[in-house]
Order: sequence, then C-alpha cells, then structure tokens
Amino acid sequence: MNDVRSSAFHQAGHAVMSWLSKMEVRPLSITARGKPVSCIILPSVKPTGDVAIDQLFAWKEEREAAVRIILAGVMAQDIATSARRSDFETEHDFEKARKLVAEISGTYSELIAYLQLLCVQTHDLLGANWARVDAVATALLARKNLGAGEAAAIILAVQPGAGPGTPKRDSLG
Repeated sequence: MNDVRSSAFHQAGHAVMSWLSKMEVRPLSITARGKPVSCIILPSVKPTGDVAIDQLFAWKEEREAAVRIILAGVMAQDIATSARRSDFETEHDFEKARKLVAEISGTYSELIAYLQLLCVQTHDLLGANWARVDAVATALLARKNLGAGEAAAIILAVQPGAGPGTPKRDSLG
C-alpha cells in the first residue's frame, strides 16, 4: 500500500471516530505532508477544587473519546495494510494518546491497562464501522481533500456494518 493510500485510511479513521464520538469532524487532506494536522480539538482542562462528580466524569469521557480518535488513525492505517508503520505521524499520535491517558490514570500499570482497553474499544468501533472508514478513504483518494461537512455526509450515508466485515484483530498485538 503506498503512502497516499495509507494516509487516506489514517485520516478516515480519525474522521469516523470523531463522528462516532459526536465530536467535530475536521477537514481532511492527503496532500499536506510535514507537520501533522490535529485531528481533534482537545477538550477542557481537568476540573479542580469542589466540583460535582458529573463534571469530573464528563471530563474523563472527553479524554477517552479524544484518545480513541487519536488511536483510530493509526489503527485504521494498520488494518488497511499489513505493513507496520514507523513514521512521524504514527509516533506523534501514540505520544498524544499516552499523554492523555496519563491524565486520567494513576500508576504506570494503570496507564498501560487503560491504553490497552481504549485500543480494544477503538478496534471494535472501527470494525463495526469499517465500511464508513473505507468510504471516506476512497473519497479522499479521489478528491485529495474533503471538507468537514463532506466527510460527515459520506460517513452518514453509509450504513453501519455494511461492507467487508470486521477487520483482523491481530493488529493490536
């Protein structure tokens, strides 16, 4: 799989997971190389002091959704190809995900377990929505750029579960 196709699946993974998380779907491009474009706008800072438990819970849910969105790019790219990725974009995404999980976990062991849980959740959500990922990647390959509204419309037009089925799970290993 060439770099452009790989990048299209990477961007499509971010977009579909953003949509599933009810977060903003950002414009997509496979022409801009170099500095990575953020796939999400990070949510609010952690509530401190005397706050209601629901505020803390909402903050934690925002962080979990952000991690799944970040991981979805790398995981979609990995599912779409058997080649292992070791580029800057992948390393940058994993570092962002690790930092966000560190904010909501305690010990290092908890961080690793939490990150593994979010990886499994992300993989399962991508599998259930793979036809959407494929549709966005295909459109991105044809057009090179998609506006946020165009990407969201493509995602919405595809029925969940339609397509080739759940991708391989060995990509988590």
